[in-house]
Amino acid sequence: MCKGMVLERMAGLPYPCQLCPKAYNAPGKLQRHVDSAHNKLKKFPCGQCCKTFATSTGRGQHVQATHGAVRISCEAEGCGKTFSHESSMRAHYKKVHLEERPFKCPTCGLTYQTNNHLTVHVDNVHLHKKPFRCTTGDCDKTFGEKSALTKHIKGVHLKVKPHACPHPDCGAAFLHAGELGVHERSHTGEKPFRCPYFDCSYTAATQGTVNAHVKTSPFHIKDRFASDLVDQIMLKFLCPEDGCTKRFATQVEVDRHFVKLHPKY
Repeated sequence: MCKGMVLERMAGLPYPCQLCPKAYNAPGKLQRHVDSAHNKLKKFPCGQCCKTFATSTGRGQHVQATHGAVRISCEAEGCGKTFSHESSMRAHYKKVHLEERPFKCPTCGLTYQTNNHLTVHVDNVHLHKKPFRCTTGDCDKTFGEKSALTKHIKGVHLKVKPHACPHPDCGAAFLHAGELGVHERSHTGEKPFRCPYFDCSYTAATQGTVNAHVKTSPFHIKDRFASDLVDQIMLKFLCPEDGCTKRFATQVEVDRHFVKLHPKY
C-alpha cells in the first residue's frame, strides 16, 4: 500500500476506495468518486439536449455556451436539476441529497431527511393509510402516495411509455428514461459498472449485476470482510428490527421489507 493510501486510511475515514488511495466519510461520497473517477460515468444530463457530462461544472459550461441560459446546476451527480438562483440550488441540495436524516420514526427507528418523508413512512408502514385510490375502470387499487398512483395509471392503464429505443427494428419503449438507458446497453454492449475490488476485472451493465457478482463469485465469498464492505457501500439502509441483518439500497425497500416480514409494527 502506498504512503498516500496509508495516510488516508490512518485519517480515520471509514470508506476507502478499492481502486486508489482515496477514502471518504460516507458511502455515497465513495460511490460518487468511483463513478466519476474510475467508471467514467456521465451522470449529468443537459436538460435541453441529449448531451451528458461527467461533472455538474461541465454541464453548466455547456448550457451557458450552447443554449445561452445562465442556470445554476445541482452539485449532486446524476441529479440534472438547474436553478435560477444559487440559494435555490443550495436549499434543494440540502433537502434532497445530503445524507443527514434528523427525523426519526418513534415506532421503528428509521430516519428521514424531512418531516414530510417521515409522515409518509408512518402513514404507509405503521398506520397502513392508502388515501389515493385509482378510479380507472374497475380498478380499485389504493396507494400511500399520489406519485405512486400517477405512476400506476400511466404504466398500467394508459400504457404510457414515452422513452422509445432509438435503435432500428427494436421497438422497445419505457416509462422512465433510466429504464431506457439500461436497455440501450443491450445494444451497445456497454458495461460501465465494475467490480469494486482492484484485483478483479469484472464489469456489468448494471450495478445490481455487479452486486450479485460480488455476493456469488467464489473469488469474493472467501473474503467476507470485502463483501461486508461492499454491503456498507451499496446497501446503506439497515433494517432496525432486532436480530434482522437485512440491508437495502433505498429506504423504500426497507419499508416494503417491514410491511412483509415485520407486521407487528
